Parts: sequence; C-alpha cells; structure tokens
Amino acid sequence: PYNLVNQEKIAKNSQQAALAEGFIPPGDMVSQDLGSRMKIKEAKNLIWYPSEVDVSIRPGWFWHENENSRVKTPEKLLDIYFSSVGRNSLLLLNIPPDSLGLINEADVISLKAWKNALYSIFKDNLAKSASIKPNDKELNISMLTDKNDATSWNPTRKGPYSFELDLEADSDFDVFLLQENISIGQRIEHFTLEALINNAWIKVTEGTTVGYKRLLRFPSVKTNKVRFTIDQSRLAPTLSEFGLYRQLPAVSVNPSLATFTDTVEVHLSCNEKDASIYYTIDGSYPDQNSNKYGNPIKIYKTTNFRFLAVRNDGTTGFAGKASYQKAKFAITLLNPPDEKYNGGGPLGLIDGVTGTLDFADGCWSGFNGTDMEAILDLGKVQDLHEFKISFNESTKSWIFRPQLVEFLTSEDGVNYKSVFEKSFTEPEKDNEELIHVAFNYKCKSRFIKVKATNNGKLPDWHPANGEPAWLFVDEILVR
Repeated sequence: PYNLVNQEKIAKNSQQAALAEGFIPPGDMVSQDLGSRMKIKEAKNLIWYPSEVDVSIRPGWFWHENENSRVKTPEKLLDIYFSSVGRNSLLLLNIPPDSLGLINEADVISLKAWKNALYSIFKDNLAKSASIKPNDKELNISMLTDKNDATSWNPTRKGPYSFELDLEADSDFDVFLLQENISIGQRIEHFTLEALINNAWIKVTEGTTVGYKRLLRFPSVKTNKVRFTIDQSRLAPTLSEFGLYRQLPAVSVNPSLATFTDTVEVHLSCNEKDASIYYTIDGSYPDQNSNKYGNPIKIYKTTNFRFLAVRNDGTTGFAGKASYQKAKFAITLLNPPDEKYNGGGPLGLIDGVTGTLDFADGCWSGFNGTDMEAILDLGKVQDLHEFKISFNESTKSWIFRPQLVEFLTSEDGVNYKSVFEKSFTEPEKDNEELIHVAFNYKCKSRFIKVKATNNGKLPDWHPANGEPAWLFVDEILVR
C-alpha cells in the first residue's frame, strides 16, 4: 500500500529512474507480510512489486580459476529454480566469463544438465488430456494447459472455486504448477490440491501466493482423479495454467561417504519402482551400459563411486557420487559430530582428502558448541616427524576457528605427552578461509590425541551473538 505515488509515472519509468527522482519505497520492504488483507485494507493505492532473486553459479560474482570445482551443481540450480521462479519471482543467475571472455567448461556442464532436467520434468503435463468435472462452459482443460498466460479461467460465479480432473490413467506425480493471468491482477490467496486414493480425498499440498508461477514439490502420489480448490481469493481468480509433473528419479546411497579399514557395504535405492540404477566404480559417468545395481556392493579398496537412475522411458536422473577411502589406521572420536555434518564418519578425518571452502561438501565434521577430541591408533610404535590438522572458518554461517589446538603422543595409550599447542585470536569481523595447523616434531609413538576447543558463544559483533559456535574439522595428518 502507498497513498502518494503516481502509478502511471512508476510504470512509465524504470525503478532506478523513479528512485533518482526521489521516490522511496514505502516502509519496511523485507518483512514477512507486505500485502495481506490486513496490510492493504485501509490503502487508497496499491503498488505491485516484482521480486528478483539474484544468485551466482559460483561462490562470488566474478570468475576465479580456483573456484572451477565450486560451481553450483545442476541439482542445486534446480532447487534454486523451484525456490525462486517457483515462488512467483524472477531468477537472475550470474554466469561470469573467464579471463578469455568465455564461459568456463565447468559452468557449461552444470548449465546443460540443469536445462536438460527442466526439460525432462516439464515436457509432459499429465493434466493435458484430463476431463473436467463438473462441466463448466467457462472452463476447459486446453485454456489451462496451452502455456499461454492470456487464456485463463475467469469465473463469474461466486466462490469457493473448485473442479475435479479425471486423468487418462493412474499417474504418478510429485510437482504441481499454477499460474495466474497477472495482467488483470494477482488474486489467489489460498488453494489446495487433493487426490482420490482408496475412495477418499487426500490433501496432497496447499499454498497461498500463486502470481506468475507457483511450483510445489511433495512426496509422489499415484491416482487418476484430483480436485483443485481455491477457497480464498481477492475478487474472482484468474487461473491461466495448471500442471501435474514428475521430478527426476533419484538414487539414495548409504553410506554416502566413508573411510574403512577392511570393507564397506554400499546400499543403493531409488525413489521410483519403475526405474533402474546403474553405477561405476572408477569415477566415470554412468549410463545404461554401466553396471546395473541389484544387491549391496562390497568395497575392498579406495573407490570413487557414481550412480544414476533411469526410467523405462529413458528419463535419466542426476548422477550422484560417493567416495570410499581405505585407511591404514584407526581413529576414535570422544565427542561425536553433528549428524548433519559427520564428514563420512570418524575415518573421514584421516582419508587423505581435505574439505573445500564449501563446508557442506560432505568432508567436514561439524561440532555445534562442543569440542573435538580424537585418538589415532597407528597399530604399533612408529617414528613420527610431521603433524597437521585443518579447520574451516565461515563466520557468516556461524563457523569459527578453534580457541585452542593441542597434539599429544603416547606409546601405550595411557600416558600422554603434550607435544604442540596453538591458541587463536577470535576474529573481529566476517571471514571465510581454510586454516591449516602444521608442525614438525620427531618422536616415537603409537597413539596420537588431538584436541580442538570450540570457540564457544558467537561474539557480540555477530548477528547471532550468544548462540553456540560451530567448529568444522577435517583431515588429521600424521607422518
């Protein structure tokens, strides 16, 4: 709501021009509620603001060669699409050229896979051949499935507004699309989608805002009848598109990351019964000519594992990957890491692979408000000379460097001697970096104890001050 602005002037000029002429958007433009009935009921004028989601395919807005491995995956880009375009917003995806003026191959690979995923998901609208009940002279299925915003259902009768669709056959779907004819207003305030299952109407999903486009994802449903209801709307609704679709088949792997001393058993499962799983164990990209999964697979050596699901019609899901590292010695954690960030288990701390700046890359063990204490057992007393441990600091994500790091050695696992200690000064501003602690020390030892003390509470300058800090650890090296 805004009572003073000249809407014709705003429409005529760009937002930047309007701002330059002294127009200031009214009030708080970041609150959770900007345009509900309570907010607009006293307004003399209303302004429609399009939202824009700006994100880069890389960690920053410019190209850096050392970030070629940190390009957002097609899975992440698809999630961003559903969370932006699928929530009535515009998506501006930044794709920076490299120093030669070209788009890097890593970006191109991810973009092509993303484009193929969007095509595969939205190529077949399961509602396109459905029949509508009750028969309504104002409504036919073609106006809701023709991909034309200008053709829309504009009911003249009073609500609530509801119709049923009889699909051609029992169909599986887990994506719901709605679009309004926003040229004559954004009106829908609440809607539900139901499916007839075992002769009972079951709510599949519901929502509020539709606007230009709304996409909802939910667990897969199999039915031949759906019911759509708009039970709250500002004026009569103007529905221009209605779609039911399927997401790509997906494979789950357990464990997804592990380090082992003997063997590890890998289990694969697909979220769709009519899809097959194919895999490779040499790190190459799998296809329908690769190994077909049947029973759990035993891994005996360091292996880079890749897998994907393929439907009977040839639709292919995203290729997943998992790494299994065979270790030479054992490790015990006295305090377990958080379940969300377990780094593949304790052996992930000695697998020879240090995590990247992306703390969610699966390599890091995260401790929320607690310390890390690990004991390494080399199996026998050995001559040692080099020690190292790494930490991830990303203060915007509440991840801080440790207060203190200490290494202790022992020949019998009972009597320990401190051989190294390093303390850290708490950062005074936001920081993102990998912190490596390394030192040389000659000794004889079988057991090594490593302690890292959590920073404790977030500092006063941090927006979440007082909350527990995270400590992210990976790769303890002993030579």
